[in-house]
Amino acid sequence: GKIVLQTRDGGLLVIGETQSSDGDIPPKSFNDSQAIVIAKYAMDNATPEGRLLWKKCFGGSGYREAGSAFELDDGYLVIGTTLSNDGDVSGNHGLSNRTADVWAFKIDQRGNLIWQKCYGGTGSDEGLAAARETDASGKDTAYVITGSTDSHDFDVSGRHNPGTVYYSDIWTFSINASGDHEILWQQCYGGSGEEKAHAIAGSKDNTSWIITGYTSSTDGDLAGKKSTNDEDTWVFRIPRQGTSHPIDPAFNRVFGGSRNDGMLAIQAVPEGGYIAAGYTESDDGNISRHYGSAGSRDIWIIRLTDDGDLIWERNFGGSRDDVGAYVREFPSDKDFYVLGYTASSDYDALGKNHGGIVGTSDIFLLKLDPEGNLVSSHGYR
Repeated sequence: GKIVLQTRDGGLLVIGETQSSDGDIPPKSFNDSQAIVIAKYAMDNATPEGRLLWKKCFGGSGYREAGSAFELDDGYLVIGTTLSNDGDVSGNHGLSNRTADVWAFKIDQRGNLIWQKCYGGTGSDEGLAAARETDASGKDTAYVITGSTDSHDFDVSGRHNPGTVYYSDIWTFSINASGDHEILWQQCYGGSGEEKAHAIAGSKDNTSWIITGYTSSTDGDLAGKKSTNDEDTWVFRIPRQGTSHPIDPAFNRVFGGSRNDGMLAIQAVPEGGYIAAGYTESDDGNISRHYGSAGSRDIWIIRLTDDGDLIWERNFGGSRDDVGAYVREFPSDKDFYVLGYTASSDYDALGKNHGGIVGTSDIFLLKLDPEGNLVSSHGYR
């Protein structure tokens, strides 16, 4: 599963994608398409491996992918990306099945579809990460979605390079948690190059959103931040309240080297600042070392202050591709746990990859101390 939620009843909700239409896969709207598949498991002493309660597919004839999910009082909300405008999907703004919209849909606790809605324009729009906005009582009031767009019409305005469909901006918008789930605000971030956001986190004081991904621009919101067109990690802060959500110039940071680098996950740290996980192909700039050959990826971890200054950076992996996709601090020991994958079988991944041959990869779990030093690592197949 790509997304796993521990539900309030002690069970698990597992969300992923499937191209299959046989075996254990439930019925799909179109057998030859990729669908989002959701399964609910009960967890108890009698079946510690989990007991399947239900499993269902969602989508249409085009590609779709899940990006984030939340448990609600009466069901679940899934946010992702779709190329479809049939089956379970309607209202896609794209001109053909080659352009995507952000897709949000709600299911009840038995997996029945309650509502769905598409957001975007006639270009491609992706919903890659989301966060929930709550009031003082803890009730959801909105959902903030981020990802990318190369549209400049319908729901999208303010894109930095509207003359081309080849380069996307980071697109961030908020939808109402109730009513018809309309867009409350939207804003594009970037320059004339390519930008994409993969993660969003709330600040510790609940006044800001921190967004991270990558950028290849040297102008627009990146003016004076970088001078080359390679993809670098971009981390910035925007206000949570108000009708305008500009980048805070005090927290608009670019990190990386002379090759491609990016972040896929970020979390606010209770002690202050942020921890982010992703990848790097570089061995210069902000990156202290690189295990593999040119073009291979290492897991890259950066620790930031409250205002985005770099405290430390670490990379882990081997001579093949290694990527960090999830990071969390465990309050009990204040260590950081990083989850990703490794295709390597040497250096930090020595003995961790069960395949050990080109084209195979294993789940890779790292435990780091508060200073980013490797405590332990495990590979799972």
